[in-house]
Amino acid sequence: MSDHSGIPLAMDFFADMAELARQELLASGYTVDSSRKPDEIVMSYFNVLWRRINVRPRTVFIAKDLKCPADLQAGFDLVRAKAQKGEDIRPHQSRKLADLDFDDGLLNDWGINHLHLGTSLESDGFVTRTGPVLFARVTADEFYCVAVMEHGNWSKQQLLDIIHDNWPASISRSTLRGVGLEWQPTDDDVRKLRAAGVTVITQRPDGTIHFPPGGGVATDRTSMSVVNRVIGWRTLCSRLEEETTRKLDDLLQEATRLGVELRPPLRFHLKISGGKTRAVEEASQAFVDFGPALAVEKIAGAFVQALSS
Repeated sequence: MSDHSGIPLAMDFFADMAELARQELLASGYTVDSSRKPDEIVMSYFNVLWRRINVRPRTVFIAKDLKCPADLQAGFDLVRAKAQKGEDIRPHQSRKLADLDFDDGLLNDWGINHLHLGTSLESDGFVTRTGPVLFARVTADEFYCVAVMEHGNWSKQQLLDIIHDNWPASISRSTLRGVGLEWQPTDDDVRKLRAAGVTVITQRPDGTIHFPPGGGVATDRTSMSVVNRVIGWRTLCSRLEEETTRKLDDLLQEATRLGVELRPPLRFHLKISGGKTRAVEEASQAFVDFGPALAVEKIAGAFVQALSS
């Protein structure tokens, strides 16, 4: 609780947003334990967003040497068509997508998804699992088909080699210039270090050195990209709390003009509705208006805050 001009204030916008996230995770079919703290809820929330390939049309690129087994060609063509048309690819993703807290090491580290190439939908909404899977790098607008390999090749550096050989610009932001590697890890080294929460820098055959294109893993093996999004969300909430405090005098004057009584302590909650983002005082419903609503997108009809982008 803070104090402004002698008026006690209470607000925790991060907790408010965490509650929104919890409600929407529940609406999307996830189980969220009531004992979870706001940080844990938001971390799980962004972890789900990070893993789920959202529905939108994408330009599809296929690696020049990609080979797909004949018996999986129909599944490959199906995934490619869905990506181009902007249809839901979730049925081809891992069943662990249903696990709120599963950490996908390959995605967290290298930004690469794996997709099953079955064509028959099973009772749980996922397609039939396949041994070989499609490894794909998916961005907002592009869908890069990297390779079809056996399930489990999560630390095979050949995947990065293929991306660099075919579409070097797509991971150029991860290029480290002016440095060299004294030790080059094997695929098994990458696997072991990733499991230990160590971010591994790798080198391509032409000497190019890359920081993990997916952002790398934190020491607890969670995604650094997810961690950074949680930090960004908390920073945004702090800024809005500061803005609420700065605008309090204007709010008090307007309340006086309208004959609205504001009784301390003033308890504000962050609300996003009707195209507006507001700090709403609990008792009086007086509010501080921040303007247009924070940009949102949908997963399973659920609210998703803009910092997921």
